[in-house]
Amino acid sequence: MLLVDYVDPGHSWSNYSVLHAGKDNTPLAVEMFHHEPTIFHIGSVPNAKVRQGDTTMTDNSSPGREAFGDIAPALADYTDRILFGEVWLRKELSLRDRSFVTVAALMALYRSNELPIHLRKALDNGISREELVEVITHLAFYSGWPTAHSALLVLRRVFEEELNRKP
Repeated sequence: MLLVDYVDPGHSWSNYSVLHAGKDNTPLAVEMFHHEPTIFHIGSVPNAKVRQGDTTMTDNSSPGREAFGDIAPALADYTDRILFGEVWLRKELSLRDRSFVTVAALMALYRSNELPIHLRKALDNGISREELVEVITHLAFYSGWPTAHSALLVLRRVFEEELNRKP
């Protein structure tokens, strides 16, 4: 993770973590980690500078690059910059709300390849296990029993993985 320094006389916090970096490792979005997490586009944060040498993340480490950057680098770049670097960070919906919408859409459209990633992201964004089960139960009547059944099987695996990761 890259650390970003931000100096603003009106604020006491100064450290942000980079959520995504562009092809040239330019920070696209940062999150302050001293207070309540808040998402910013680095272009809207004046005087933000990446600290040299403060990286635990390689240039190849990003959601798009990890998923398919080896065979579709342009699509990986669009995924990282536009989907996760812009769309997910728009202020009109919280990350929690975006996770609800995304899980519901993936379930209803039978997109089981992407569903585990977004179920984990939903848990990370504050959606409870019970809420995820309820959203799937509710959508069974709108998207069909097979989509709900498949989503519950995926959710069970995500829950099991989560339990196995805890110390």
